[in-house]
Order: sequence, then C-alpha cells, then structure tokens
Amino acid sequence: MKPVQIRMARAALGWGAGELGEAIGLSEADVERIEAGTGTDPAALARLRSAFEAKGILFLDADETGGPGVRVVEGRIVCDEGMRPEELNASNDG
Repeated sequence: MKPVQIRMARAALGWGAGELGEAIGLSEADVERIEAGTGTDPAALARLRSAFEAKGILFLDADETGGPGVRVVEGRIVCDEGMRPEELNASNDG
C-alpha cells in the first residue's frame, strides 16, 4: 500500500485525515505523515488497510497498464449518505 493509495482510499470514502485517524486510533498528524511517506509503522499501516478494506476498498498494485490505485468493491456501502427517498415513510419520520 503506497501513500498515494491511502490518499485515494480516503478520498473515495469522503474521510478527512482526522476522521481516518479517529477510526483507527491515530492522530491526524500521524495520518498526514503516513500519507507523506514518512510514517512507516507496520502496525499503523495494517490498521489503515483493515479499516479501508472493511469499507470496501481494494488496493491495486502497479502493472503494465498503470500505477498503483484503489477500487471500490461493487455492492459494498462505502459511505452513509442517509436514507434513500424510497425508504422514507411515516414510520421512520423523526
């Protein structure tokens, strides 16, 4: 997992560095160091990867067609945008 992939995954989820850090027990500054390529704690990187994969992010290695990347696994809910209009009814009117 490359620093650029971490930034891509975070963007795909709509997370700020602080939100990601909070989700895995790191400070915002720690996340920013990792994304800059200067934070290489293996345990922190493993927590990052696990958190992203749990949200449906797949990490892609560089190959002959392009550099490293990420993909959102189809069918996985990546970010909660609230209830969909067809789910709204009188029984869940808050």
